[in-house]
Amino acid sequence: MIVIEIFTARDANKDGKLTKSEWLVPGDESGNKIFTGADTNHDGVVTLAEAKAYGRKIGVGKNLFEESNKNQDACLDREEVRAYYASKEGPAR
Repeated sequence: MIVIEIFTARDANKDGKLTKSEWLVPGDESGNKIFTGADTNHDGVVTLAEAKAYGRKIGVGKNLFEESNKNQDACLDREEVRAYYASKEGPAR
């Protein structure tokens, strides 16, 4: 599940929770609103369970797929995935 991959990559201290600073992506103006929506118990962190529930609620997998699939062939290739992430977080290392 894409939410698990993103969560794991952003959980810098590997404590199973994302703080707002771990959650936010530089240049993404919607990050604060999304963090607030995902933090359902309003304790200032997002757990994996909260992230997965929020991802299902907003359809993150479908949205990510549609945004990434530039050639509209119903498949993602490596270049489409790299281009998507480069557009969001900078070039892959």
